[in-house]
Amino acid sequence: MNSLDLVLVNYIHRSDDGKISQSPQLGLVYLATSAVQAGFGVKILAGDNVSNDLGSEVKKSKNLLIGFYSNSDNYSNILKLAELCKRIDPDCLVVLGGPLASVIDEEMLSNDCIDFVARGDGEELIVELLNAIKHGGDFSSIHGLSFKAADAEATGSVFVRNLPRRRLRDLDEIPIPDRSLYPTKEFGIRSFIVSSRGCGYRCTFCFESTDRKLRSHSAARVIQEMRLLKEKFETEYFCFVDDIFTSDHRRVREICNLMIDTFKPNEDFFWYCEGRVDNLTKQPDLLPLMQRAGLNRLQIGTESGSQEVVDLYRKQIELPQAFEVASQACEVDLLSVYTNFIIGGAIETKSTFDDTLLMATQLMQAAPGRLEITSNFLSPYPGTDIYNNPERYKVRPLGRINSRPADEQFTTGLSDSYVFVETEALAKDQLFELRVVFVDVIKREMDQIARSMPVALIKRHLEMRRIGLSTFWSDFLLQDRILRSWFRFSGVSHYSCESPEFNSFNPRFTFPVRTIDLRQCIAGRFIWKLRGLRIDFSRQELFLVEQASGKNSLDEIVTRYVNEFSLATSPSSVLIDVQNFYGEMAGQLLLVY
Repeated sequence: MNSLDLVLVNYIHRSDDGKISQSPQLGLVYLATSAVQAGFGVKILAGDNVSNDLGSEVKKSKNLLIGFYSNSDNYSNILKLAELCKRIDPDCLVVLGGPLASVIDEEMLSNDCIDFVARGDGEELIVELLNAIKHGGDFSSIHGLSFKAADAEATGSVFVRNLPRRRLRDLDEIPIPDRSLYPTKEFGIRSFIVSSRGCGYRCTFCFESTDRKLRSHSAARVIQEMRLLKEKFETEYFCFVDDIFTSDHRRVREICNLMIDTFKPNEDFFWYCEGRVDNLTKQPDLLPLMQRAGLNRLQIGTESGSQEVVDLYRKQIELPQAFEVASQACEVDLLSVYTNFIIGGAIETKSTFDDTLLMATQLMQAAPGRLEITSNFLSPYPGTDIYNNPERYKVRPLGRINSRPADEQFTTGLSDSYVFVETEALAKDQLFELRVVFVDVIKREMDQIARSMPVALIKRHLEMRRIGLSTFWSDFLLQDRILRSWFRFSGVSHYSCESPEFNSFNPRFTFPVRTIDLRQCIAGRFIWKLRGLRIDFSRQELFLVEQASGKNSLDEIVTRYVNEFSLATSPSSVLIDVQNFYGEMAGQLLLVY
């Protein structure tokens, strides 16, 4: 590889609870792969603490091009990092790409530290830009590039916006991204697949509506990338991060049938995608096929419980369609259906909020233990119709300055997680209060559903977590001490490995371990609040529970049991009774056996 020519930076902001995102920006890997194949030296930096490494690379390399992935949450930090680079080496060059680049390129170039803005597909653009830098700096022919004008005084223009770049029609021409170029081996890098680009819809709140042209990889290419990830990373859970996976039902069918023919769906792999409820209800055989092909988690868009609000968002769906999908998910035994509601969105009032809250709880009842609900606030993303015409939606961005939001860089909080707009009917503090109500009601609903959730469904939520699928239900269930203990113990082979034949006496493989806290067991009575379960142990049963500490083999426990209760029988004759008791306990997740 040549000396370093390009550094690509994915600045990832921490979430409200202080966690760093585990979602790498795969787009940078696409760019890096193209640049490497063209003979350039490339390095990717990622995280929320990249300044030292970035500064070190700028010091070491000359004529370095530094590319930043930009979105609404990291834009203000990116500008600071770009300024740092320019202070270290004024001759280094900075290019911004990502969602914001296509809508605010002129504003980006107004910053002294930004030299270029890349609009549209970047795989070919980045190679052309690197070649131009290497061979003299003629940028005028690079379609999709915006840059500062060299002769601004003569032309009266401070920046140049080249012609838009022709969208890549055949995505299969793009090489499969070389994930070894990404600096960490976190889950997303071995799981994420982009099988299509663009959305095709025009939701007024969504940034993706600014690029409506939908383009897709062929089904064969999708399977090729899945096979590569399974071979290289032993990937068991794939995340299709397309904006909408289900837009073309013919393509979905082809992909699913190839998955079934190529792999062992629901055995050696599972997958997630985002779908539209109208796509799925109009093709009622599609979701069953997707489930047979390994679909385990599905995201759908609902946004509001008011049809008037949904229509104003131009969602092009009917709310009953969400209930149809939820019911069908139960029928086909899909593990999870995930959806989101916007609080404080278009024409929001207390009445529309009540509609949303009612719909959220009804959806959870339609698919108990499977339906996952989240909520966020409305963020006025640049380029969206809500940003351009807030009065049409009866919202007002907080502290507007010259008809623009005062905090359009979202410096006071993470977008979607903080209030940046009020509605005509609801002020900022009222919106905060409504979200507290929403979260509390959803939590109470989960408490009620958890009491009657089938044990098999609970185990699926927890077991899927081991291969990378963390549902909101698994997060909720793991707050319970018993289930948290079961999850941890069941992942340790010393406890969970059974004898090849369950009924055969083979104590080497059987070390029962309880998940309940016996300190909460008073006079032989144990109460499991989450499940609404009360158990009154007999003296013999309590003895067996005490012995199931994970330190004693089944052989030792049976022998002690016989001696403790002075049974006139051999240990082997009571083995079945002990096994049956432990089996019943294990069936309720109160024991790992």
